[in-house]
Amino acid sequence: MESENDDFIRRLGYYEAKVDGTVDLKILEKPADPEVLDEFSTITKVVFDLQPIIFAFQIVENNHKELHGTLESRVNQFNTRTDSALPSVSEFHDSLIVIAQCLINFLGSANSFLDQSQVRIRKVWGEQSQDFVAWDKMRRDLHREHFSFRFLYQLRNFAMHRALPISGLDVQGVRSSPEEPLLINVDVPINRDYLLATSFDWRADVLSEIKQHNEKFGLMELVDDYMLIVARLCWEIIDLQIPRLLECAHYLDAVGKIIKAPPNATPVLWVASRSSKASEPPRRMEVFPFAEFLRIQQIYKKKRPVKPL
Repeated sequence: MESENDDFIRRLGYYEAKVDGTVDLKILEKPADPEVLDEFSTITKVVFDLQPIIFAFQIVENNHKELHGTLESRVNQFNTRTDSALPSVSEFHDSLIVIAQCLINFLGSANSFLDQSQVRIRKVWGEQSQDFVAWDKMRRDLHREHFSFRFLYQLRNFAMHRALPISGLDVQGVRSSPEEPLLINVDVPINRDYLLATSFDWRADVLSEIKQHNEKFGLMELVDDYMLIVARLCWEIIDLQIPRLLECAHYLDAVGKIIKAPPNATPVLWVASRSSKASEPPRRMEVFPFAEFLRIQQIYKKKRPVKPL
């Protein structure tokens, strides 16, 4: 936004795209008061403070869903074959490549969320703030309590410099009776000895825990636990900002009542020169963070289904 002393004013309103390709505009006659706009900008800042963290979380969530979906689709593909033969080696290799790709994407995005969140909270609220101290304590507690956190965070770096420790898929074919078709189950095992045979600098505690596992141990249970850890840390960030978000919700609700926008319309501030009239085409628009706020609310409802913001 320009300063209060510039040559522009802002009017509340909205735009609505129609099915016939046209766009309806509504521009209120009275310009918005600069002091009110400054207050509104200050109160809604929490949405933009959280937005990079929310985006990073949803990338992790999408990659987690894609990994599970890819594994399930490959199992379904194997089980819907018209012949009775097992899938070929080439088919298994193709499946392994796709699953490994999804796993790398998930691990990278999860680590990125954790690193970005730590930097973001420290930058926005300060390293000595109660918000940062509370969140960082939860992060350290979860790291101490969960092998999945300690192991998978380092596994991403291991995979970048070595290779993923999954050289194959654990495939089991089962028939409930001789007359029934063969049903294939697929798991993604981790090769413990490959992890230990490299010169990678595992943390001492993680290295000790790896040694305690079987030669082959399952991956997906660790992945799911890591996803839950990421979600808990995201929810905690939102939790810490509830007072600000409730105040923001109150302001957004007040703006919505003033504008009276239809359900599919987008509330905006229309920016125009001071000499312009409301009936004249505006210079540009500034969108209120309604959609961004709803995105935060939707993520939070996964933790608080009966207590929306």
